[in-house]
Amino acid sequence: RLCFQMLCANLAMNGILNVLAVPKAVGREVGHAWVPPQETKENGLINTGGVVLNDRGYGDHVAMVAIDALERDFDFIRADVEEMELELVRGGEATIRRCRPMMSLESNHNSDALLQALFDLDYKCHWHFPPLYQDANFRNNTVNEHFQGTVSLNLLCVPHEVDLHLEGFVE
Repeated sequence: RLCFQMLCANLAMNGILNVLAVPKAVGREVGHAWVPPQETKENGLINTGGVVLNDRGYGDHVAMVAIDALERDFDFIRADVEEMELELVRGGEATIRRCRPMMSLESNHNSDALLQALFDLDYKCHWHFPPLYQDANFRNNTVNEHFQGTVSLNLLCVPHEVDLHLEGFVE
């Protein structure tokens, strides 16, 4: 809930009018999931980006939708869905085949199965390793207590028919 509220606030504050935010989880099929309670750390901070959905019945109950069930066209898909990237792709195969969107997916888990699913959809995949901490950050916070040398494992997925030359990525 908090992460969704922050998304909506950022969209509004930045005047982004071409995004429709919906409070749903995205997975392989239509159904439901549970978002576990987010714990506040000693310093009052909450990690809204590291929440893993569950089916164990605790936390906030949310509707889950598959990309194919949205019946929309996409040019670009960005997903950081904490271990559900493969389910997202599987639930969007028809849309991905029809629209051929570029995709940016976090892939810290299940990379082999995800890569195979993307190759089966005729995509080229390029690794990108952005650091979780940057000295030049929004809050000018120069203290890096937790993320020294830690990177996120992201994939830029490009339809095979698109001729795109990338620098700083590993195919």
